Amino acid sequence: MPDRAARLPSIPPIAIAVLAGAAAVFAPCAPTANVAIDAVLVGVGTALVVLLASRAPWWAAVFACGVALAVALDPVLMAVAALGLAVALWAGSTRRGRPDAVALAAGIALNVLARSELGGYLGLSAIVAGTVVLVLVVAGLSAFPRRVRWLAYGGAALLGVLAVGAAGGLLYEVAKSRHSLGSGLNAAEQGVVKIERGDFAGAAGDFRQAADILDDAHQRVGGPLGLGAAAVPVLAQHRAAIVDMSGVGADGARTVADALDEIDLDTLRTDDGRFDLAALGALEEPLTDVRNALVALQQTTDESRSQWLVGRATYELDDFDESIDEHLPGLDEALRAIQMAPTMLGADTPRTYLVLFTTPSESRGLGGFIGNYGELRVDDGKLELSNFGRAQDLDAAAVAAGARVNGHEEFRARYGPFGFDEDGNGLVGSAAFRNLTMTPEFPWVGEIGSDIYTQTTGREVDGVIAMDPFVVAALLRYTGPIQLLTLDQQLDETNAVSFLLRDQYVLGAADNDQRADALAEAAGLTFDALLGGALPEPITLARDLGPLTGDRRLLLWSKYPEEQALLEEVGAAGEIPPLDGADGWAVTVTNGGGNKIDSFLDRAAGYTAVTDPATGVTTGTMRLRLTNGAPAEGLPRYIIGNLVGLPSGTSRLYVSFYSPLALTGATLDGRPVQLAASEEEGWQVYSGFVDIPPGGTVDYEVQLQGAVEHPDHVVTWEQPMNAPLGQL
Repeated sequence: MPDRAARLPSIPPIAIAVLAGAAAVFAPCAPTANVAIDAVLVGVGTALVVLLASRAPWWAAVFACGVALAVALDPVLMAVAALGLAVALWAGSTRRGRPDAVALAAGIALNVLARSELGGYLGLSAIVAGTVVLVLVVAGLSAFPRRVRWLAYGGAALLGVLAVGAAGGLLYEVAKSRHSLGSGLNAAEQGVVKIERGDFAGAAGDFRQAADILDDAHQRVGGPLGLGAAAVPVLAQHRAAIVDMSGVGADGARTVADALDEIDLDTLRTDDGRFDLAALGALEEPLTDVRNALVALQQTTDESRSQWLVGRATYELDDFDESIDEHLPGLDEALRAIQMAPTMLGADTPRTYLVLFTTPSESRGLGGFIGNYGELRVDDGKLELSNFGRAQDLDAAAVAAGARVNGHEEFRARYGPFGFDEDGNGLVGSAAFRNLTMTPEFPWVGEIGSDIYTQTTGREVDGVIAMDPFVVAALLRYTGPIQLLTLDQQLDETNAVSFLLRDQYVLGAADNDQRADALAEAAGLTFDALLGGALPEPITLARDLGPLTGDRRLLLWSKYPEEQALLEEVGAAGEIPPLDGADGWAVTVTNGGGNKIDSFLDRAAGYTAVTDPATGVTTGTMRLRLTNGAPAEGLPRYIIGNLVGLPSGTSRLYVSFYSPLALTGATLDGRPVQLAASEEEGWQVYSGFVDIPPGGTVDYEVQLQGAVEHPDHVVTWEQPMNAPLGQL
């Protein structure tokens, strides 16, 4: 066989090696994630391998090009690999060695491999390329003298020892820093949660802690022990991922903390019932800085994310991203609220809001009937509650004024028989305000209530606020106990709910006017104490009362579309949730006996549904259990009596089932029952009356069927009563 080492190539392999190395420098492969180091490793490494491969047998080049052709996903790369394979096969077809052709084929194969990115297992492209390099180097070295081979193997062993040493140093630092990276991201996540709660001082502390922890990880992995790994493929990727992640994370967390430090909540505290609107407006800039810093932190950490980041660091990074995505909308809503707050608090012109006090002791679809009302006037941040009165008196005035429900045909079609369409043209009856909350759609309550209130009193309002005894109890946390004069009773946050739901009717049963005065006095004294100095700053107030809006116990409506849109976004508008093609269910009850017996009512409900994949038809079953815990005697008639001639202690309820599906049947205690069908805000509603004796229980089962676009998504809401809805 001719001596391949002695034959001079027509095109010097060294020139081919240099060209192949230069071309490889521009390949996207990044074994260390450092541009300069990668250029040296890839460029010089490719040139050396090609030079060694020039002495390899032709089949080694065929193998290299064949593998390159197999893994090349781009048509251009496939064509180049095929060309290299043809050159290698041609070299094998000649009867004399062609180092130039073998070198050219090897250079082509290595450049194709450097530009091929395989999916799947982490580092698969590197493993394939490494295997090809090993075959070319071993095959090429076999043609060199023993002394050269031993020199090459010795050099490789030395590099291996250095790589192992670098790996040991890196692993030592990574073992310490990876936990720090996860802990730092976790601290930042906790800070995001506190921002939405309005705890800016606590959030600043969390972000400073996150910055310190991440900075410690950055210093460790970027220090001397981890530095050697920067030149070792794969190890360098791990090191770069942690160094970058910890560095940008620390800087970003410190920026968020600095922005939070600019927020001074003390400037927002009320003075004699007045909000400092200038201080509230000044909050916008630092809060915007916080918001922008969080967005920048998320972007920079996402840019630093690497497939080489594994373990707890990856999990915490995912949690941090999810936390930002979850809580950032709340921060955006807070910013919008701060932008609108001065106007809503009378900065430009005085505002008047109708306040409706509801109580679920006499249930309505929204929660409870309206017992009292008042006007909250706001002028340049100063709040004042006036014109407090009884809903019963307001109803009589509405009849005398000939008030009407204008428009709202869907409301009138469903609730007209209950005093909202006496003459077919929207004339209200004798209980318009007390029955207004029969609808669970609070925007209707706001729109209709404000209109008939203006017709009745001649006073226009800018919005409507509804609150139940649970809200009054929450406000008593700020005021402390209040002493009633009409009834010898002291109220605080621990006993206000029970008093307003039940005890007031027992204590004031002998004198209905005294009982009504006690309810008015309780609300009036609470607001007087709040507006007299006990009212906290807006962010604390929003944070503490936020859960009550979520429970539909504190609801707001504004006649100004932009403000109403914000109320809907923050979940304070009390609208019936839209279905948007989903399945859904809900149940409401309305007192039909004219008593205060519903504080004894227990409710439990459940819903199951299956969808036939062949037809797309969903079949659902709604179940409802109602238990009347009221006694038959021993309590005033005002509580357990009724206006419909039923035995004492009997509960009459108007029950409504909400669903997007069609009703196919219903049973009450196993017997078929008829339910009247209607519509409300895109939902089908099926309703009927039921009488429950004292201590009795009834069970409904409602069968439904129909097609919905998204049957796997189920929308629901809960009517707020004296106790949560149980599950069946």
